[in-house]
Amino acid sequence: MSTAHEQNQEYGVALIKMLEPPTDALPAVYQFKHLSFQEGLFAEHLLSVVEDPSWTGWDNDVVAAAFLNNAYMNNTCRIAAGQLGTLLAKRRKAWKFSAVEGSSLGIVGRRALWYLLEGNETLQMLDLSGNGVGLEDGMGIVNLFRSCAALKSLDLSDNSLDTLKRSQLSAVCRSLGGNVKLTELNLSNNRLGSDGCKSICTALQGCISLRYLGLSHNQPMREMALPNLLQTHKSLTDISIVEADSKWLDSRAKDNIGQALLQNEGGKLSFCECDSFALTPETKSLIWTSSLPADAVLLAGVLKTNTTLTSFASAAGNKLNDASRAAIGRALLQNKNGRVGFCDELGLREGVKSTEIDLSTSFHSVEAFMLLAGVLRANRTLTSLTMNSLKTEHIEPLAEGLRSNSTLEILRLQSSSNKAGPGGKLTVVTLPIQLLNGALQQPIIDLSSAGTLSRVSCAVVGVLLAENKTVQTLKLSKTGLGSVVQAEGGSIIFDPLSGGESTLYQLDLSEMELGDNGGRKIFEALLTGRCRRITSLILSSNGLSDETARVMHQLLQNNEVCTLTSLDLSHNIINAGMLSRAIKRNTTLKFLNVKGCGLSEESLSDIGDYLLGDDCKCVDGP
Repeated sequence: MSTAHEQNQEYGVALIKMLEPPTDALPAVYQFKHLSFQEGLFAEHLLSVVEDPSWTGWDNDVVAAAFLNNAYMNNTCRIAAGQLGTLLAKRRKAWKFSAVEGSSLGIVGRRALWYLLEGNETLQMLDLSGNGVGLEDGMGIVNLFRSCAALKSLDLSDNSLDTLKRSQLSAVCRSLGGNVKLTELNLSNNRLGSDGCKSICTALQGCISLRYLGLSHNQPMREMALPNLLQTHKSLTDISIVEADSKWLDSRAKDNIGQALLQNEGGKLSFCECDSFALTPETKSLIWTSSLPADAVLLAGVLKTNTTLTSFASAAGNKLNDASRAAIGRALLQNKNGRVGFCDELGLREGVKSTEIDLSTSFHSVEAFMLLAGVLRANRTLTSLTMNSLKTEHIEPLAEGLRSNSTLEILRLQSSSNKAGPGGKLTVVTLPIQLLNGALQQPIIDLSSAGTLSRVSCAVVGVLLAENKTVQTLKLSKTGLGSVVQAEGGSIIFDPLSGGESTLYQLDLSEMELGDNGGRKIFEALLTGRCRRITSLILSSNGLSDETARVMHQLLQNNEVCTLTSLDLSHNIINAGMLSRAIKRNTTLKFLNVKGCGLSEESLSDIGDYLLGDDCKCVDGP
């Protein structure tokens, strides 16, 4: 009998050996002498059967985990590698190897998995939470980010990424930074520390499709790479930054994050979980329990773009300070698509249609008032609101809130003077908000029955009209503004009307009891040139006389400042000489009404001769 050495020389190395000789009843049993040959053929076999629906080796995550954790499958996975992984992912595009699901992977299973992920072209979701991923897995994670072209969601939470060497983490971050497909990444509970968070957050600047980031329990402290990421990233919508101990994310750190979100003009981050609040896509009502201004700033950064939260309330015994109210209120005003329209603390509850707010007791500063203005912007049930003691500093935020409000019909402004004592006169101004903010798209707004306007109410009207793109005429006749103009000047009317992009051009100030002093101040205000949009002015029946005529003469002669194309002076006592000289030098007027002004025949003849001249563009009123 020849020896094994002689057989090798004659026939080559034996690849199989007989385990059991054949019998009359059974054939012989053979085995590969070298395991790698058996694994190679099994890998080839898997590639041929993996797409067969009858093959059950990858039907669910528990079965798949058992396959990967089998040490005898390790070399098979290495041989078949990404080709097998791609075919397996076609069967199930989401793999969930989680301790919670009973499908976790040990070191053997993770090694097999890394092989399957090399060049995997179809896997979209991978959950490796709680699998002890750490020091032994650095190159596997690198290849995962680098070669899984279709991967969109990855969960590496509750692992040991803190055990990665600095060089390993750097390699991971380099491959992560070039991934433009990933939309969800959960790295929570990996104790990365400030240096690790810095590396990760810097790399994530390149993940332009990322929408969710889980970074809780990683102890970032005050590392600025996180705020820098949130200040510039344009697609991130949700982040988790919960820390069990406030020292790992203190007030300064949260303030930095909140300020970064507020400064990100194109940012979309709308949801956040931290130690002080949880605002998720399912959150409709938020109960505020924190007393720290930094938490309010962080919430404000999220509310700037959130469109799902509808109600905000403080927990029992907890009251927002003015700085917190201001931060949240400004964010709500800035968010034109926000839906926070209810706040128990303000008495604006769901279903409430009418309410009264005394600003002298509840809102002693403009900062405190900002939250009310922000909630009013999105409120969709309130139809009538009465405000007592509105002050000048409240006007801009109030108007900003009401410009986009689509349901508030009436705003009543009650003067604080009615609180002066028994028998004090109650001054009430009633403003039609939907008319003023342009929601009803009416060209003429008549406030003649609104009540006696004051400086404050007049300013409210002006700023509400600032963005009204349909209004043409504003009627303020019989509003009692004459005495206010006499005391404070015509600027109280024209300055509020000078801003914004309103289409207003005609102002009706008839029958306002201006008197000669008030009329003079109207034209003095026009001489400043600050309100150039008013081209048609009606001043009939106001008791105007010589003082008014004198300043009017100055305005009409100054063609660089004067924008008036139509002027109605009817039923006043106007100095004919001044009027005649003024219109002779004016190049803007096209219509002039002096009916009932007591002009003599001679004066009318003088004016008529000029009006008939070839150079005159003015049409005399009837």
